[in-house]
Amino acid sequence: MTPTTTELVYVAELPQGALFVGVEGPRSLAVQQQLISLAILPSTAADSKYGPGTAAGVRRFQESQGLIVDGVAGPITLAALASAVAAGSATTPPTTSD
Repeated sequence: MTPTTTELVYVAELPQGALFVGVEGPRSLAVQQQLISLAILPSTAADSKYGPGTAAGVRRFQESQGLIVDGVAGPITLAALASAVAAGSATTPPTTSD
């Protein structure tokens, strides 16, 4: 009789509140808007659906920040996004109308 091998697949538990492909709603839209403000996603990406395009944008952001690149917007990625957006808006001069 030939021995058989059982393949075990490890699936990490996602942190509570993490955003990933398939999640829809205002939190997904907020991530999309942050990625748009950082010029990672085009403005047309804001549809409230965390799909493959949003996940790809999150992966690009994670890579640029030296984070674990998994396309999931968990607490660390969300905090880094918020910081990057705040830093970006802090360095952008305000516009004034005359």
